[in-house]
Amino acid sequence: MAIDPSASKIEFVTNVATHNRVPLDAIQAGLGDSESTGTLDTSAGDHAGAWKVEAPATMKYGGNGQNMKQNDFNIRTLDNMLGTREVGLIHLDVEGVAAQWSM
Repeated sequence: MAIDPSASKIEFVTNVATHNRVPLDAIQAGLGDSESTGTLDTSAGDHAGAWKVEAPATMKYGGNGQNMKQNDFNIRTLDNMLGTREVGLIHLDVEGVAAQWSM
């Protein structure tokens, strides 16, 4: 499973997985301690490491995606995303905020 708030990153990993015939469940979303929405601020340019997540999103939307802005996404809890799946490894790339995630 791949989870990322960036639609372009999800498209990239999906294409790589398909090309290499690797089954992958790729989901455009963010992870958080509660269900909400967020906006991906890409104003820093093409360098994804400089992008920031702003939560909650400036515009709420329903489950069908109506009223979504281009960089809005769902923030989900890991428990709700995984359901009953077994997990062998979790890799979090949290771009410099590891201390917040380890608490």
